Amino acid sequence: MKNLKSILSILITVCLLLGINSQNSYSQNSTNKIKPNETNLKKGKKISNAEVSKLINKNKKTLKKNSRGTWLLQEDFESGIFPPSGWTVTSGATQWEQNFVSGYGTGNYCMFYSNYNCNYSDNTIYTSGFPSLTQTGDKLVFDFAYAPYNDGTFDYYDNLEIFYYDDIDASWYSLIFYNGTDLQTAPGTSGNFEPASNEWGTKTIDIPANASSIYFQSWENCANDFFIDNIRVGVPAVTGNEASVEKVWAKGKLPLVYGVPDKISALIKNNSASPIYNLKVYLNISGANNLTDSLVISNLNPGDTAQVDFNGFMPVLNGFSTVTISVPDDENNSNNSLDYLSEVNPNTMRYVDSNCCNGSVGWIGEYSFLNKYYMSGTGQIRKVNIKLSSEENVGQVVYGYVVNSSGIVVGKSSYYKIQASDQQNTYKTFEITDPKPVIITNDHYYVGIAQTEYSGDGFAFTPQMFLYDVPARPDANYYANLAPTGSLVGVGEFPREYGQNYAIESVIGNQASIDAGVSDLGLTYDQYFSVTSFTPVGKVFNAGTGSATFTVNRKITPGGYTSTKTVTSLAAGGNASVTFDPWTFTSGTTYTIRDSVILSGDGNISNNAMSNTITPRIAKQLCVLWQQKEDRDSLVRAINSDGRYANNFDTVRMNYTGSYKPWKFMFVNFKNESNYSPWVRDSLKAFLDQSTAGNKKSLIVFGNTLAVNNDPDINFYANPADTIFYRQYLKSRSVSDNWPANIPASENKFRGTGFFSGVSQDSVSDPFTPELIMPVNGGTAAFKPKSVSGNGSDSCIAVCFAGSSYNTFFMSNKFSSLRSTNSSPLDGPVLVYTKIIDWLQSISTGAKILDLTILPEGLYDPNANAMVRDTVKVYLRNATSPFARVDSGKAYLSPSGQASVLFSNASNGVNYYIQVKHRNAMETWSKLPQMFSGNQLTYDFTTAITKAYGDNMKQSGSRWVIYSGDVNKDGAIDASDVSAVDNDSYNSLSGYVVTDLTGDDFVDASDVSVCDNNVTIGVYRSAPAPTVYSGSEEDNLPSLDNSVLNEFKIDHEIYEKTKNMNKVSDPNFKRETKFAERKNNRVEYKTLK
Repeated sequence: MKNLKSILSILITVCLLLGINSQNSYSQNSTNKIKPNETNLKKGKKISNAEVSKLINKNKKTLKKNSRGTWLLQEDFESGIFPPSGWTVTSGATQWEQNFVSGYGTGNYCMFYSNYNCNYSDNTIYTSGFPSLTQTGDKLVFDFAYAPYNDGTFDYYDNLEIFYYDDIDASWYSLIFYNGTDLQTAPGTSGNFEPASNEWGTKTIDIPANASSIYFQSWENCANDFFIDNIRVGVPAVTGNEASVEKVWAKGKLPLVYGVPDKISALIKNNSASPIYNLKVYLNISGANNLTDSLVISNLNPGDTAQVDFNGFMPVLNGFSTVTISVPDDENNSNNSLDYLSEVNPNTMRYVDSNCCNGSVGWIGEYSFLNKYYMSGTGQIRKVNIKLSSEENVGQVVYGYVVNSSGIVVGKSSYYKIQASDQQNTYKTFEITDPKPVIITNDHYYVGIAQTEYSGDGFAFTPQMFLYDVPARPDANYYANLAPTGSLVGVGEFPREYGQNYAIESVIGNQASIDAGVSDLGLTYDQYFSVTSFTPVGKVFNAGTGSATFTVNRKITPGGYTSTKTVTSLAAGGNASVTFDPWTFTSGTTYTIRDSVILSGDGNISNNAMSNTITPRIAKQLCVLWQQKEDRDSLVRAINSDGRYANNFDTVRMNYTGSYKPWKFMFVNFKNESNYSPWVRDSLKAFLDQSTAGNKKSLIVFGNTLAVNNDPDINFYANPADTIFYRQYLKSRSVSDNWPANIPASENKFRGTGFFSGVSQDSVSDPFTPELIMPVNGGTAAFKPKSVSGNGSDSCIAVCFAGSSYNTFFMSNKFSSLRSTNSSPLDGPVLVYTKIIDWLQSISTGAKILDLTILPEGLYDPNANAMVRDTVKVYLRNATSPFARVDSGKAYLSPSGQASVLFSNASNGVNYYIQVKHRNAMETWSKLPQMFSGNQLTYDFTTAITKAYGDNMKQSGSRWVIYSGDVNKDGAIDASDVSAVDNDSYNSLSGYVVTDLTGDDFVDASDVSVCDNNVTIGVYRSAPAPTVYSGSEEDNLPSLDNSVLNEFKIDHEIYEKTKNMNKVSDPNFKRETKFAERKNNRVEYKTLK
């Protein structure tokens, strides 16, 4: 087995998938780099006396007091000097100190840490360096004593972690993390704990090769004191057999009928230097049920493990029993037995035997976490109980999930949005109602939790609790894709070295002959509509053995809405949709929905009612659909900066469960290295399929791994439905991965082409390797790496499509990765968003877009290379006398002086002068007439004096600006202008006034100076046209150009056949499914292959 060393950060930790057999060694050798500590939360645990006694007995099992061995480090603290020579203590208000007790009472001193009087400093103590590096097989051995703090109701625990220094890597790594329960040797106390001689235990831990020192760190919870003594590192002397019971795998909850007989397994290890022959292993069950059994391992080689399976356990009574596996006495009796607490009960199946777990796990993608169980006889799976980690996942959407032995989804619960009130160590119940409770007969099945698209502060989902323990229970912990009921998804077992042992309960009952219930409420939580009235639709089931007629009632509060319908002769096992009366709502109000079924003689009334909330809203025109807040916030800033939809957009989490139909524009932002899930993909497809020429929809998508995930040219295992959406709707095809690295000459910079050529240079900062793509099926290039020559369709980073019934735009990076290379850091995303809106308006109306850059002198700061934002009026004029005005537009200049100006009356291929007017700057014309091509024109006045008619600009820093000071707009900056500015300065005029040339909302000496300097040099209007125009300028306006590209044929038939197909990953494909593992208050990300 190979050591896995990973930085505890958002980097992905790739774990090896290894087979498990009777000869595998499970030495503790997975390591993790140090992450800065997080403040531990003071949370108490209510633990029964029996459980406390079990913990203490497990931790106190005595080790034969044999200190013989070859030791690299041996410290008993009996010198009385602290810290010992060569050791280092991190000082603080709380720190490691000397104490006058010793391990098992055999000496006078030990080291201890006062968590009782703590300040969360989590200080450390470093040992001296070892005289030589550790070798494979070396151990860390130490004595310990600990008791939690008890406040009369709850026990409070601190945690301990040990780190080692890898001399080869020159890095510190985590050796092991202990929860306080792993160290408890005495009952909780309300005062300072001080151990008696019989309140000690001993730990023996494998330490990896090449370690040169260790340190201990207390993770304080202000509970009680740690005592540690007799620390040794090296090879203990072994003079005889030494076997250990590593794991016991019974069931924490065992249903008396549905779960028997129960196979009990254990993992046994040979810690000796020689083989052990004919090792006897004992099973003893005591309590409500009693059983003794034994078996023999004929041969167990040194360092090897063997899994043993006892005959099926057939309990007869409900109640608690202790399952004990043991081996005979040997050199180390501290590890010769392990207990498991099993509760026999009427209807619930569960593996873990404890209500407290020390970790959580969640996919970065959309998957389910499952336990595999066996149904004895016939039973109905009614509920799934699952622990939720609410603190980090409030607002995420999950649901219960049942898969049969053939890998087909057979049952689900309704959606549940995790609430802040969900307690971390409490089971949440999910009623299996969709399509109905599941019947299983003498077969395996899988139950668990399904998570939908993640949206939130981070990028990983951590909803499912598990007891981290390596190796995990065999044939128990699984995962599967998500799909509608009836779909084949297949299941896969987690590698056992990942350590997942889920806290999932399957609640079972008998099938009632008469049983109708509520299957689904329909729309719940946040929902968006076009109007304030809609017709609710729910779903019901008949889980009985015969047909049923019953009534269904819906109530919505507040407001007093009630609607009652009758379902007639619903067949056994059938479902029916119930259409209720129309309902009118107040936008933004949260309502409670409750559906109930009334059926005489119903044998299972627990499923007769269902309730949830709905918050209906009237949709605005633009939707920001987001997974990560950084993308949402970046896009919102761009929307507000542009202004056109500043008060006309909604921000919606990616796990939204409603339809996208109410919106006109969808801006979809996928998180780092994410793909669209089947339900989001289907909803986006429906959004476009429902679009018409009269009500055209537009879909804009940003995602940095959509191309590599969904194109079979790169990913052989791409789902055909995903590929159809990618190629035939987003009009894109993949060229290669990671264009910033593969085209280094571009230096991460890109430029627009065609309509988007107004963006001459911006960049991306995306470490997640955005792809190089090309347009297909009628798409056209929008943006290309800057160094790629030409404007063809060979190598792009964004593709656009203007269709007769819908528009799409796809860019192969995250929106928040956009950066400006010219000026304001906001300009990069703002410019890209602005150009997308320009393009959408242009293709919808045939309008022409001018990308204008111009800087009024007084508003521009050359040191910051930015201006105070202000408005200009822009006119298009004919290129020949009398230079009639063709069209006009108003623009709000960005800090870099850029704005997009839309013209409805201009034509492609026709020359126009560009005339710009500003409230206190000199009217300025373009040097020469310009023409639109493809509905777009770019003109930048700031690059050269020759861009203005008559060279009528001045240089400011590296850019050219138009003169400021013509406050009376008479075409000259003269004494009348400076007089007006000077008078307002004298009167200390403030606000948005024409004499404020610098834009600081005050008229003062700086404004006078700007105006006076231009009076001195004599600045006048320079233009080919006279100053005054007749009223006939608006005549003979050209007609609009409404031509669009035709859409290509969509493969709807193939899409429908494959949209729920199980996704299969190529083991060698670099974009793999990832999950997040929260362990010991830290998060790791792993790849499942």
